[in-house]
Amino acid sequence: MPAQNLYNNLTYMFPAANIWLTGHSLGGALAGLLGITFGAPVITFEAPGDRMASRRLHLPQPVSPTLDYPPVRAIRSLTLGLQPDVQHVTHVFHTADPIPMGTCTGVLSSCAIAGYAMETRCHLGRKRVYDTVSRYGWSVDVRTHRIGIIIDKLLAEDWDKPGDDGSPGREVPELTQDDEQCDVGALLYSFTLRH
Repeated sequence: MPAQNLYNNLTYMFPAANIWLTGHSLGGALAGLLGITFGAPVITFEAPGDRMASRRLHLPQPVSPTLDYPPVRAIRSLTLGLQPDVQHVTHVFHTADPIPMGTCTGVLSSCAIAGYAMETRCHLGRKRVYDTVSRYGWSVDVRTHRIGIIIDKLLAEDWDKPGDDGSPGREVPELTQDDEQCDVGALLYSFTLRH
């Protein structure tokens, strides 16, 4: 993959460099997958969910601390010191964008009709989600997916500055994380072997 080659070349040429990966939409998904692969810090903007792709590519996955049945307990006790950390990946998006929110999935979605196969809403790492639908009255629309929307309408304003009416400034959303059960329904495929 050209992105892997570029990353390998950069780390070879500049071994002491602190390399961060970033991207928007598909570029963000690729940056996230590269970050998971190489352990590089990542910030994505409006990237679709990447957890299912990372599983299918057999990239490092965090061990869930919530599952508690004997096989998982045994695996967890053996791998806790070895489990990958995905906290270096941060996804930034807003609730009016159907692509990272995962509402643009399925064969009848506008994304599928346009030729894009979105299969999941789940992200690896942390996410900072700006609630633009309930707090600011935005409609859920694929046209809000442009990077200019998040830069001009969300990030360009001073978030700490109090309002003219004395109200506190807008707060930056807390970092959250998808739980391990996020993709469970999408991962239960049944295959029939025919002889």
